[in-house]
Amino acid sequence: MKINKLSLPHPVLGLGDDVTGDYVASMDVVMGKDNILLNITNSLSNKSLEEMITIGDANFCVDVNCRKTLFRQTYSTQNLRQQIKIDSGFLRDKVLVSFYILAVNDIKNFAPTGTNSDYEGRFFSVRAGDVLGYGGDSEFIASKRWEDQRGISSFLVIRPGENKKGPYSIDLNCNKIVVTLNKEDYASFRTASESGFDDIFLTSIVLPVLIYALNQMRENDELYGDWSWYQLLDFRIKNDKELGSLEFEPENIPNIAQLLLANPLGRTLLKLNSLIENSFEVE
Repeated sequence: MKINKLSLPHPVLGLGDDVTGDYVASMDVVMGKDNILLNITNSLSNKSLEEMITIGDANFCVDVNCRKTLFRQTYSTQNLRQQIKIDSGFLRDKVLVSFYILAVNDIKNFAPTGTNSDYEGRFFSVRAGDVLGYGGDSEFIASKRWEDQRGISSFLVIRPGENKKGPYSIDLNCNKIVVTLNKEDYASFRTASESGFDDIFLTSIVLPVLIYALNQMRENDELYGDWSWYQLLDFRIKNDKELGSLEFEPENIPNIAQLLLANPLGRTLLKLNSLIENSFEVE
C-alpha cells in the first residue's frame, strides 16, 4: 500500500511533517536464473524509533507486491541492511516495493521525539503492525536479466499482416508494442535482418514507433499503464543513468527514444557508408 497521501491517527516519520528526522531506504536488484535478490539499505535518524527497533518494539519492513502474479509478501528485520531472496517464478513485469517501520508490539504511550507541535503533549496508542515510519516506494521490472529488458524484443514485436502492400500499423493495446508490416515489407525486413542490416530497419521503423509510443505514455498513462511495454519503458526512463538528465517532456522524447535504442541513426549511417565503400571497391 502507498500511504504518502493518507492521514493516520498517530504521527508517522516520513509522512508530511508529522515527525522530524529521516527514514530513507534504498534498494539494489540482482536478477538471477532462479532467484531475484533485493539488497535493502535502511537509513534512520530518529532517536525514539531507533530505540524501539533496538529493543524489538519495531522493525524495518519491506512490502513486495506483484499485481501480475498476485504475489505479496512482507519481510521484516531489525538490521540496517537486509537481503531478500524471492523465487523468480513468483514475480513478473512491474513489482512495487514499499518501505516501512512497523510496530511489533502494542504500545500505549507512543510519542516519538521530534513530533510536530500539533501533537505536542499527546500520547498515542498503536497496535502491532501499525505504521510508525514510511520510507517511500520503489519498483522494478522482474526479468531474468537486466539485458533482457534492454533488448528491443522486450517491448516491441514486428509481424506480417494480411495486406500485400500499404503502410504499417501500430498497436499499443498489448503487452508488447505490435508493429504490423505488409507482406512485401515484412519479407524485406526478414531478409535484411538475417543479412546483418537490421540497423536500417531499426531507424526507419522502430525509432518512429518508439517516439510515438513515448508520446502516448505521457498523454495516456491511465490507458496504457497496465501493459508490460509501458512498465518496462517507464522503468528504464526512470533508472537508466544515461537518461537521468532528461525530463520526460515532449521536447526530450526524440532524444530519449534515441538513447533507449543506443543511437540507431549513427549505426545506420555507418552501415550505409560501409555499403557505399564496398560498392566502389567492387567497381
